[in-house]
Amino acid sequence: MQGIMTLEEFLQQYQDALIDLEECKERLKELDYPQRGNRIVTGAHSGISNQPEEHAIVRDQLERKIKALESVIPHRKKQIGKFLDRMKPRQARILRKKYIEGLNSLELAAWMHVQPKSANATIKFALEEARIKYKEIILNHKDSK
Repeated sequence: MQGIMTLEEFLQQYQDALIDLEECKERLKELDYPQRGNRIVTGAHSGISNQPEEHAIVRDQLERKIKALESVIPHRKKQIGKFLDRMKPRQARILRKKYIEGLNSLELAAWMHVQPKSANATIKFALEEARIKYKEIILNHKDSK
């Protein structure tokens, strides 16, 4: 049975997928151009030899993962966006900046023209409001089953 993800996990899944995609693309570049810092060639062995068969297998796995991530990323962004549309516009805008646009605390503070401490408090408040909406959705989802 799959557990219910927390609000933060739900909101963070888009950024996590973007990071995974970037890492896969970087690893694929390392396979294509060993001089870019390929861990295999430079000695920090990652469990893969320089055998062409293994190289092809790893390449195929990376390409499949990239394709899967590229197809799921827009869906996750849309799903998070729909959830945020249920919130008050000001709170939704702040959470969009953090979880969809990927701004860190300092960037959010600069965007809001406040101190980082105030930005973190605002995010915390917005997350508390979002948590209430999220629980409502989870409960409604459970009741409909």
